[in-house]
Amino acid sequence: MVPGTLSQGERPAAVIEAAKAAPIFDRVALIGLGLIASSMFWATRRAGAAEHVTGYARSHATRETARAIATGMTIMSAVAESEITSP
Repeated sequence: MVPGTLSQGERPAAVIEAAKAAPIFDRVALIGLGLIASSMFWATRRAGAAEHVTGYARSHATRETARAIATGMTIMSAVAESEITSP
């Protein structure tokens, strides 16, 4: 690696702090709460990219699992409840 460069996946602390200070999105809605959506939730939360994250899953069991592990995400049983429409 060249001195002064970042390894793959590494970000300068200043960039991370700037992103946390000013979220890009007011609200993010995840339809389906499987592996990909879970990864998107954790990445969004770590980066501070959204004020609020709402998730929807058809299965009651999936919603309960998400509630147990995804603190900070609102879990809905119907997409209509998710408030994902434009104001």
